[in-house]
Amino acid sequence: MKNKLYLLLIVPIFAFTLHDYHLSLTKIIKGKNNTLEITMRYYIDDIETTINKSENIKSELNTKRELKNIDSLLQNYILQNFKLVLNKQQQKLNFIGKEYEKDVVHFYLETDTISEIKSIEIQNKMLLNTFDDQQNLVKFNLNNQKKTFYLKNGNDKEMLKFN
Repeated sequence: MKNKLYLLLIVPIFAFTLHDYHLSLTKIIKGKNNTLEITMRYYIDDIETTINKSENIKSELNTKRELKNIDSLLQNYILQNFKLVLNKQQQKLNFIGKEYEKDVVHFYLETDTISEIKSIEIQNKMLLNTFDDQQNLVKFNLNNQKKTFYLKNGNDKEMLKFN
């Protein structure tokens, strides 16, 4: 039993270092200013492959060959493939920016000011058209409740209700 628990704890750590597996991480928390802060973590080469394919371009992220308009292209891609619905209302997402860390890119988004959260629905289709085995891990920390789930091909949407 101890070995299984150890594997459950260690596999997610290696998921971001071994790259035969396509996994992303999105964290959603309630910010200080009554907004939802969204942080996404993707492998640079996976995002690069996807954006180059979808936009029919040749850009190399985090190099001198990165296109000057890449932030705009990435923003459009994210906003087309990542949806957030609060209390049955589609939310406008503001793209704050991106940050590179070794072989990973972090994307930062934020909602406008929100009120009480009764339900939240998230749809994350990012990279699903590029990689059949893509899994988008989503972690919520809202209303003192923590939830985690995987979104993947055939199941790219999840809804949570809060009391």
